[in-house]
Amino acid sequence: MPKPRGRRPVARIRAQARAAADEVQRRLIAECVCRVIDAEGLEGTTLRRIAAELGCTTGLIAHYFPSKEALLLRALRTAFERLEGALVARGAVRGDLDGQLAAFLDALPFDEEQRVYWRVQAAYRGATAAHPAAASEARRWERAAVEALRAAVARELGLDGADPGVALVTDALEALMDGVGSAAAVDPGRYSRERVDAMVRACARGLLASAR
Repeated sequence: MPKPRGRRPVARIRAQARAAADEVQRRLIAECVCRVIDAEGLEGTTLRRIAAELGCTTGLIAHYFPSKEALLLRALRTAFERLEGALVARGAVRGDLDGQLAAFLDALPFDEEQRVYWRVQAAYRGATAAHPAAASEARRWERAAVEALRAAVARELGLDGADPGVALVTDALEALMDGVGSAAAVDPGRYSRERVDAMVRACARGLLASAR
């Protein structure tokens, strides 16, 4: 007997809806994990502590994440995605150096939400030996960000991306950005957005002049 028409599309739609709902739950859990890591550090981030923050059972968390390592890795990805979102929102995808520098300012921890994600990154950096998968994920994201900056510097200088001058300017700007971000995450009053903007652009001008 032939099956009634329309059953397969309905089943597919339901499956897609369940998958979308599951992804929302995973994202909410991962964001909660970021908050717990910020408050307790990686060592103090337990399933019981996360469940208490969410107001759910540890079993519900285990339903979405098969291991604590998978949960922590998703939290790190969430932190990077939030910072990457700030970069893209500002238009760093344009590729020019001015866009890259402006996007960096938007990704800096000038508000509490951004500070949480910067501090989550710092926690993972301090425990890379215990979390090799997370360390690999962090390196992948950072390489992508540096390559985008390198391409912008190369265009600004009119040089090939492999030129030593391009590498020098890129590495110096990346180190400055990372250092300012880390400092602002733990000491919010140290830098204002205006001061950082002036610092980064002054350094960029000097570095570009020295490389021309």
